[in-house]
Amino acid sequence: MKSASAPAQSYSCAMPMIDEIRSLDYKGQAKVCKTFHQYLPKHPKVVSFFLDRFEETYSRINMRDLEESIEWIGYAVNDMDNTISEIDYNAPMTFFDIEKVMGKVISKELKSNSLK
Repeated sequence: MKSASAPAQSYSCAMPMIDEIRSLDYKGQAKVCKTFHQYLPKHPKVVSFFLDRFEETYSRINMRDLEESIEWIGYAVNDMDNTISEIDYNAPMTFFDIEKVMGKVISKELKSNSLK
């Protein structure tokens, strides 16, 4: 029988953060998407090919009824992943700024999930 191998080492700084986001429940993921969405207007120099796609999918999340938007939350997380990964590759200092801002929300949501 073949033994399980360790996952390949990543050269992406974004991957661990994205993995944490994906481990959150849909309410936590929506909060992280909201934080990212609020970050963007304050930092207009953030550029990514995927940014318009994130904006489109995020706009379809109904923050007052998240259960209605579970599918769109998943799409927004995927588009945020693509956006952040591209920023990580092309503008690492910008990525570290995003990570600092979003890390607080992610940490809070991870703690909240662990208390449930």
